Amino acid sequence: MAQFGRFTVPPLRATLNVAWETLKATMPDSSPCFDLIDSPSRIREAWVKGASGQAVECILHLAASGQAVECISHLAASGQTVECISHLAASGQSVECISHLAASGQTVECISHLTASGQSVESILHLAASGQAVECILHLAASGQAVECISHLAASGQAVECISHLAACGQAAECISHLSASGQAVECISHLAASGRVRKAGRPKEEGAGEHVRFAQFGGAGGKMGESTELHTMPGGGPPDQQGGVQEDGFIERQPSYQQSRGGGSMASVDFASPGSGGGGEFGEGRSKHKIDEWQAAWNVTNAIQGMFIVSLPFAVLRGGYWAIAAMIGIAYICCYTGKILVECLYEDDPVTGQKVRVRDSYVGLARECFGPKWGARAVNVAQIIELLMTCILYVVVCGDLMVGTFPEGSIDTRSWMMLIGIFLIPLGFLKSLHHVSVLSFWCTMSHLVINAVILGYCLLEIPDWGWAKVKWSIDMENFPISLGVIVFSYTSQIFLPTLEGNLIDRSKFDWMLNWSHVAAAIFKSLFGYVCFLTFQNDTQQVITNNLHSPGFKGFVNFFLVVKAVLSYPLPYYAACELLEKAFFKARPDTIFPTIWALDGELKVWGLAFKVGVVVFTVLMAISIPHFAILMGFIGSFTGTMLSFIWPCYFHLKLKRPTLDRGTIAYDYFVIFLGVLFGIIGVYDSGSALIKAFEIGLPF
Repeated sequence: MAQFGRFTVPPLRATLNVAWETLKATMPDSSPCFDLIDSPSRIREAWVKGASGQAVECILHLAASGQAVECISHLAASGQTVECISHLAASGQSVECISHLAASGQTVECISHLTASGQSVESILHLAASGQAVECILHLAASGQAVECISHLAASGQAVECISHLAACGQAAECISHLSASGQAVECISHLAASGRVRKAGRPKEEGAGEHVRFAQFGGAGGKMGESTELHTMPGGGPPDQQGGVQEDGFIERQPSYQQSRGGGSMASVDFASPGSGGGGEFGEGRSKHKIDEWQAAWNVTNAIQGMFIVSLPFAVLRGGYWAIAAMIGIAYICCYTGKILVECLYEDDPVTGQKVRVRDSYVGLARECFGPKWGARAVNVAQIIELLMTCILYVVVCGDLMVGTFPEGSIDTRSWMMLIGIFLIPLGFLKSLHHVSVLSFWCTMSHLVINAVILGYCLLEIPDWGWAKVKWSIDMENFPISLGVIVFSYTSQIFLPTLEGNLIDRSKFDWMLNWSHVAAAIFKSLFGYVCFLTFQNDTQQVITNNLHSPGFKGFVNFFLVVKAVLSYPLPYYAACELLEKAFFKARPDTIFPTIWALDGELKVWGLAFKVGVVVFTVLMAISIPHFAILMGFIGSFTGTMLSFIWPCYFHLKLKRPTLDRGTIAYDYFVIFLGVLFGIIGVYDSGSALIKAFEIGLPF
């Protein structure tokens, strides 16, 4: 017997023999299906109908010679049900389509198990060969029975992509357990009501439907495991048990865990964890498996908005003067505000209890509801892919700048250093887990904080030589927008705030945590940029550590920053590869390319080429545009303003406008206006500066 997880699958030949004997016993000798069968090991298309009072108990279709099973239909007659169905795909093919017809005339699109007379489906195991993943499973519960336990295992690094549950006869799905393998996340959970009316994910119902939302946690197996469905919609006046759920979809990882409503409620939901929910690096890699307190959450936010890119803030003061310092404080206030209203949009007031309940779980979920189910997730995913890839490029650029600053008289120029750094990054194509990297990155982050303190200490020793008069009051409209983009980019953290808030032990402390983390960031960034510029004045370079006078001290500091950058590179790289894999390499027909994972969990050769190609792409882009501050200003002006300024305020107006006062509405529009203004001017100026810098070339 073959063992897959906790399921046991009988040998293939034995299963074929059982199926063969069952068919011979139940069908007449003249049945045309026997003409299609060459042997028990080769069954092509067969349509088996059970006679009156009989049910199809076992049907196994195998496609030989690289063919896939295209369609399987089971008819259950006279109260009989299909108790066990096992589909295996041979020759590297996967099960592409399974169709079951119920006696009521309802067609279930993927796999349906009907339970009658107190019976329940005990186990379902779907194996996808050659790296294919199970795409969709539907369960129907009949006769007052509920689906007790569903466990989906994703093989070869693939994740269960779509799971839908139908609850019949007023019953609801009691438990959904999703296991994501190799960093993949469950993309879609959909609950359909027994009436057959499907509510599309993320699409609000028409006005006047009289529905309200509330959390519901069920008992049974799911309740025992501490898992629950996130949201149930209940038609006004209907019974509370006739509920359907709403799915959340996106690039972020998800895992089941308890969540509280704001203020310490006890309702449960499904938690969606993002790459930014853990600790380590600018993006906070890792999935959160436990609840965190407000201090741990503050560390995550601080780590995201006070990463190693603050080394360019003194250069922003060089370009923007006192206005850049004011922008560091003002943008911190705006980003803190948009972070709070973004989380506020996750909640709705329950008209029954008056409590706020969490009805959405992610940035992508908000985008789906506000922009529509088709374009919402795509817009956020595109913006996130651009920002992640650009961040990878920035890490390569800053490594080149740091190394050439350490060896200014050497024979290796900036681009050559970037290519050498790229050699050390290529093995990341084999990366399947970030655990060890994130641990190292954590300690590098701690060392980076020490280095920041050392740099500030060095600058304080130079107080007698500070150039107080060098800081400008005038606005340089050619360079100041670039500084704004740099500052906006340094404060971007909104994309993972919904997950972070969902993992808090006491969610009422979220606003407090966000306020103080941004206050601390504003104070530190403004002081760091101001003090470092006063020390080095008009000689301030794009990476401030290159201004240190002592070659040995500068080399020591730059070495740690290069190690920090190299160990931080895998975090956005890993997230970007997951997004690209989801968009292009899930499996046919969902995407244009097949999966990059083999059945044994290893990357296919061309899958490895894809991952290495992403590294090579970022290195080539860094070589093409090796200007750290200008490139960061371009990214901040493009994606940073959308993610941190425009979209959160738009979501707030779209979802909460009836409850907002005029002052709040006016301020939301003001922030949107600033985001559009900063974005357009910043993209234009930083783009022009990149073109000009590219034409001039590097001075070394």
